[in-house]
Amino acid sequence: MGTEALTGERATDGVSAAAYDRLRQAAGTYRESLVVRLCGEVGLRPPEIARVRPDDFRTVSTHNGIHYLLSVPSDGDRDNPVREAYVPPSVRSAVRRYANERGVGDSERLVDVTPRRIQMVVAEVGERAADRFGDDDLADVSSGDLCTYYARRLVHEEGVDPRVVLAIGPWDGLESLCRRLDPVDIGTVVDALERTAVPGLNTGWQPADLGQAVAASDLGVVVTDGGGVIEYTNDGVAALTGYSDRDLTGRDLTDLYAEDDPTPPHDADGPSQVRLRHREGDPVTTVRATATLGREHRGHHLTTFVAVDDEDWSGGANTTAHTRRATGVIEGLGDVTAVLSAASDREALAAGVCERLAANDAYRFAWIGSVTGE
Repeated sequence: MGTEALTGERATDGVSAAAYDRLRQAAGTYRESLVVRLCGEVGLRPPEIARVRPDDFRTVSTHNGIHYLLSVPSDGDRDNPVREAYVPPSVRSAVRRYANERGVGDSERLVDVTPRRIQMVVAEVGERAADRFGDDDLADVSSGDLCTYYARRLVHEEGVDPRVVLAIGPWDGLESLCRRLDPVDIGTVVDALERTAVPGLNTGWQPADLGQAVAASDLGVVVTDGGGVIEYTNDGVAALTGYSDRDLTGRDLTDLYAEDDPTPPHDADGPSQVRLRHREGDPVTTVRATATLGREHRGHHLTTFVAVDDEDWSGGANTTAHTRRATGVIEGLGDVTAVLSAASDREALAAGVCERLAANDAYRFAWIGSVTGE
């Protein structure tokens, strides 16, 4: 596999999505897993991985949500990074967990080995995957193959503009990038022009949009993966607990709860009372509600916390109107994400969302408009 990058031949095969999953499964240590993911999901080369430090990562907020970037340091001049790489949230979470478990300081190298050793780590994982899954091709996988997989996935599967892939990846120019992509035939040209000329759902709502909108609210919001590991917390959680997103990402949701208190499962339905730890004081009594995100985020859950007085909560008729409304809003989230996942066109999506929201006691009516007010 690794010869294509050296010969300059156009890559028409290589590491598939299934092969990449096998490589990840074959990683025997957390460091091996992180090296594979930095190559295959961030597009880093071994010399770049060897220079990365935790403080090279940064967070960017837009009206659509939170994004993570990596200022890839140049050799010998950290003040002038070679590029800004995009970091998927799950990889950012893995980096934080690795740094926390290994006690890596913000200004220390994340993977403190030589570039040659990083190449060897990838080769060792490939050999292990070949033995485990009976796929001899995996034994020849190189870090260059993983960067090629990164490019092909973004362009061919995710539909990312090649200019964007070039900007965030390690290639010197479009010619270097295109050698790693499929050749373009007339069918590909026609399909691309049809997608451009005919509006489709890819310009509409995504299941994550609703979660991002709630995350921008003054409620305490936590996003967890299928195992209950925290991937994101908003400023509302920091206001409740004194712990920032950086403090909590990569930890288990139950770490938020006060000691010795019974805690509901991370995916429990319905509102419940929980007490949250506070960095500097007594536990905070809250009402907790959870909703499952849409099918594009299978296994992920969005949990919100609303502070209440102890005497204000009974779980029934005596709960205050404020608490009932807040939990009603979050309970409605699960219904709405189901619509976002199932709608076949924009009209069905708009009608379904409005119908679900209006049926919830927390809302009197609902409508959907564009950013221009139409």
